[in-house]
Amino acid sequence: TTLNVSGTIDGVNLEDLVKRALLKSSASPQVVTGHVTVTEGVHFSQPPTLDKVNSKNWEKHLNDVVLKNYSGIISGTKTFHQPLNILGNFDPVTINGIRVADLASRCLTKSSDQVIYNPYTFNSSISVSYLSSPVIDGVNMSNILLIDQAGNLGGTAVFMSDTTFIGDVTSAHNLLGCDELNKRPIIRDQYGNINIHESIRIEDLSLSGTVISEAAVMAGTTQKINLDHFLDSLVLKSVPQEIYGYNLQLGVQQPTDS
Repeated sequence: TTLNVSGTIDGVNLEDLVKRALLKSSASPQVVTGHVTVTEGVHFSQPPTLDKVNSKNWEKHLNDVVLKNYSGIISGTKTFHQPLNILGNFDPVTINGIRVADLASRCLTKSSDQVIYNPYTFNSSISVSYLSSPVIDGVNMSNILLIDQAGNLGGTAVFMSDTTFIGDVTSAHNLLGCDELNKRPIIRDQYGNINIHESIRIEDLSLSGTVISEAAVMAGTTQKINLDHFLDSLVLKSVPQEIYGYNLQLGVQQPTDS
């Protein structure tokens, strides 16, 4: 049913309203010459032809923007004022005026093998599984002897603090200038015993175990005393002994046994 109305309804001229109204559906294209403010979402079933949107030339704006789901070639210079998240491949020619191809060849990656040709400075701690460098922090690595690997130490070495060697140490020259220490060291055997097969001079000796000597042991600085004879001449406090010869008692002795 068609309703033809002439005049006004509620004071509104319907003929003029139809001329100025934007229809939700129209069989022919509609042209909007005035300003339209949209306060909620608008869905267009077909692409609209727009002149200006938000006071911007719409055609020029579309040429300047990059859509969120766009996949393709972006030409020209783009400036991103907010963080950009790229999920796919990103192959720009320049970033901030720097050629990406030149930058990539100078970047140090985390997971690939690389060769660094110039001095490189790390401002924070790094963990490296394998590093081959002739100089680190100005130190020539050829002059470094690792504590957990066998190696040769050339030249004269001075240890400023106590040093413990777990493995064998072989010196081709002197240790602290002492040839005898290098030639004739005193070393424990596999059972913890020490066997000395020649005459030696000991300045200070502390014994905690049993000592067996096949020759005379001389003790003293000015007057040498045979240590075996000296020990046999002692009068012990707690061992029964027979005393022969002259005995001088300087104090009162209280016998402990009757």
